[in-house]
Amino acid sequence: GISLYGSNQDLELNISVLDASRQFAIEVANNIVGGSVTVSDATATVMTVVSMNLQGNTNYFPVGVEVESSDGNPVDVTMTSSVDGSASFIMPYGVATVIPQFTNNLTATGGLFAYLPKTGTKTITIPAGVKSFKVYDDGGPDKDYSGSANGKLKLVAPTGYTLVLTGTIRTQYYSGSPKDYLNVYNSSGTAIASGLMSEEYHGVPTEIGPYVSAESMTIGFVSDGSMEYAGLDLTVDVVSLTTNHEVVIVNQTTGGTLTASPTSAQFNQRY
Repeated sequence: GISLYGSNQDLELNISVLDASRQFAIEVANNIVGGSVTVSDATATVMTVVSMNLQGNTNYFPVGVEVESSDGNPVDVTMTSSVDGSASFIMPYGVATVIPQFTNNLTATGGLFAYLPKTGTKTITIPAGVKSFKVYDDGGPDKDYSGSANGKLKLVAPTGYTLVLTGTIRTQYYSGSPKDYLNVYNSSGTAIASGLMSEEYHGVPTEIGPYVSAESMTIGFVSDGSMEYAGLDLTVDVVSLTTNHEVVIVNQTTGGTLTASPTSAQFNQRY
């Protein structure tokens, strides 16, 4: 290896010369609960893209996968949804250990998620049993969204269910026509919200919703490439159209009474 130092001792770099043709093993952790993972290669050379497929058992879905290098450092993993289960990483110089995670808590709290693509349209048919999940921009929960993004995520609800979108956005603020903004469309393609962005400068969090759409909902995000922020932190609730919910009257005051009829009702219906 070679060590380089800055003249003021404010820079210290170590450069190692590695054998790029050397193969290292890819190992899957033992005692996985809730599913399994298959890896595209048993061995790979450094910088090779390794593909993985996570398959949950009945009523389980993948919520993430960690990859650890034999030097003890974590490896960045790309995974864009809990539904399709596809993921990938770039092979480190050393043995890579794959540790998938699954859940049977089919909610956003349980870890279910989906990313918008940077460009193009991605369609996800929501499996029966899913109650809610998070939706992020292409940067996910921990990174800023990409510049020059123009991607859409189409969500298809299970039969008899509707989708309710709420959450927080942090985008570039602009007093004229929005530059980085969110659009929401119903199943017929009509915009039910458009041009949503932070209401103040510096990516101040702004709450949005609820926006409701039966059958399907499409979420689109556009950025102009000049400034990027944390972006989307959204939740989609998958709500039954046939389940009755109780109507509860609270905080009765003196001087009169209030009654409700009926005492239970279906979501989004007027009585």
